[in-house]
Amino acid sequence: MDRSINILPIISIKSSFTLMLAPPGWGKTTLVLDLYEKFNGRIIFVSPLRALAEEFVNRATHLRNVLSLSDREGLEEKLKKFSTKKKGLLVCTAERLGSDLIERFSKEKTLFIFDEFHLFYYWGQSFRPLLWERAMEVSNNQGSILGLTATMDEEILKSWSEDFSLGVEERFLINLGNQRLFNHPSVITNYNLAGKMVFQRNFINILKKQEKGTILYFCRFRTEVDMWLEFCFRHKISAIGCVGGEVESFLNNLESNPRPRCIFSTSALSHGVNLPIISKVFLSYEIENKDFWIQMVGRGGRDGSCYHVYEMEKKDWRDIRYLYQTLILLIRDFIRFRFLL
Repeated sequence: MDRSINILPIISIKSSFTLMLAPPGWGKTTLVLDLYEKFNGRIIFVSPLRALAEEFVNRATHLRNVLSLSDREGLEEKLKKFSTKKKGLLVCTAERLGSDLIERFSKEKTLFIFDEFHLFYYWGQSFRPLLWERAMEVSNNQGSILGLTATMDEEILKSWSEDFSLGVEERFLINLGNQRLFNHPSVITNYNLAGKMVFQRNFINILKKQEKGTILYFCRFRTEVDMWLEFCFRHKISAIGCVGGEVESFLNNLESNPRPRCIFSTSALSHGVNLPIISKVFLSYEIENKDFWIQMVGRGGRDGSCYHVYEMEKKDWRDIRYLYQTLILLIRDFIRFRFLL
């Protein structure tokens, strides 16, 4: 997969929507930063998550004329100054991107970038309707749009092509690896047939080992995150947690504890936020959506190193590979459990 792709000629076309699909860890953020240097106009970067928006701002501090709408102090004055510049980078969430800004900047040479664009469908058509509304609003103002994501289900891709067929004159799809991992796990161990108790006992056994790298453990519920954090506190194991709506608090904790033994999280950490080197990813429940499975697993091995995935996905029990794997897991668990007794 070539990272030196030049999309400048395509995204410069007015009233166009370019959707770029590339694996997690491919370097989409770096591509945007490089694009800003070459693009002769403004770029408005819209993130579905505030933490991702702020993280992007931190990556862009070396660039000129960068403005974040999360800045409250003197925002109106900064925005007025930003509007006078022919070149600039505006970073915000959909909630902070008002209709007046869309209408104003769409008339000029402006590129709107929708980061983690699959969430504009998954969330925008359910509990975050403003994501979807803002995307359609930019489209109907004949803006130039670049959508970035690693995962787009085939049905959603079809919907994207149809949904934006009237709003923009041109649609381009750049597929550099949809629903693929840039760095595949060295091992995937499936515990569906072995059961949740075996899964958890194996996790605890690994958690207590003195090994390099951080473990990322995905929980279905917020209460599970609290439970595991309490467990680690009692056993004096370095751990931090993250749940929806508290990503910023998590990042502050991560700054003071940059290499915890384990990070417990709901799906809140499945997208974007920079983490320490993840050596093991535990998916403690069945991830029914392939897009989210890719995003979660893709948090491991971002530096190119080997990592191990432990999952609870349903498998065909008639497949001899999983029967053999399950048998080995059960034997090891029995021996370990008997030893502990």
